Amino acid sequence: MALFQRLGGRDGVEALVEDLAVRVREDAEIGHYFAEVDEVELNRHRTMFFSALLGGSEEYGGRSIRAAHAPFRLSEHDFDVFIRLITQTLAGSSASPRDQRSILRALERLRPTVVHSSVPEQVTRRAMR
Repeated sequence: MALFQRLGGRDGVEALVEDLAVRVREDAEIGHYFAEVDEVELNRHRTMFFSALLGGSEEYGGRSIRAAHAPFRLSEHDFDVFIRLITQTLAGSSASPRDQRSILRALERLRPTVVHSSVPEQVTRRAMR
């Protein structure tokens, strides 16, 4: 059985996305990136993306990961915060520890695509204060 199905299919992925969206929106370090975003539309894309990433039959029809994140010039620290939030989300879900690790590994593989390579870490942290 695919990871997507073990998580409860589309309904399970939607529940994870909704929980994650609240955590991200309320986070003091990265929440500002989502202040003026249509959350309903973003969650629709997140659900499509996670469904495809986790072995569901739905195809992701949004922009590429690189194109979607490039305008934000995200740092390693930003990505680390996101990983912390998704880890918390998964810990509160019905996903098994093995499935949680699989999801985190899949997301970590996206790090080089999401993180903007020319953003010095100390500059990004200073700007966030």
